[in-house]
Amino acid sequence: MNYILPSIKSLILLYLGSLVLYSAFVYPYEFQSANPPFLIFIMDAVNLIVHEAGHFFFKFLGRTLYLMGGTIMQILLPLGIAVFVWFKARDWVFLPLFWTGHAMINGSIYIYDARFMNLQLIREGLLHDWFYALSENNWLNAHDDIAYTVGILGFLAMVTAIAHGINTTISGFLRASRGEELPA
Repeated sequence: MNYILPSIKSLILLYLGSLVLYSAFVYPYEFQSANPPFLIFIMDAVNLIVHEAGHFFFKFLGRTLYLMGGTIMQILLPLGIAVFVWFKARDWVFLPLFWTGHAMINGSIYIYDARFMNLQLIREGLLHDWFYALSENNWLNAHDDIAYTVGILGFLAMVTAIAHGINTTISGFLRASRGEELPA
């Protein structure tokens, strides 16, 4: 009986579950900490690269979308991967969905900072995307509502990812116990 794959998924899910708690209760308050968990550090680095690339792709859609485009792209890329994985290897969709949720929480912190502009940007003298996007559209007073909405949706995406992963892992254990073939 092949319990290896469901066992590996169980370990991954345990780790991701701890990161959900970290993302909900520690990450927003220690966003610029030098010691985040390794996977958070990697996702933040990838999100930063995707965020900056997003400005390029949204540049031609007007100033507001150009400014918001970094955050939009850092959410759309893992979401697009999740949609692709849903159709190709549904049992593993929890991974890009988790990344999507984290990208949303990461973006919500940046949105929330629009009024305060306390976050350290990648270089001195750069624009705070969300300050200018929200200010130019008279939405700055709604920064907290927008940030909380994006953050809660991100948390829900992470919880949904874990729930889906647990469901497919239990199904994998049940299939293995019956001697059935497991999906890749």
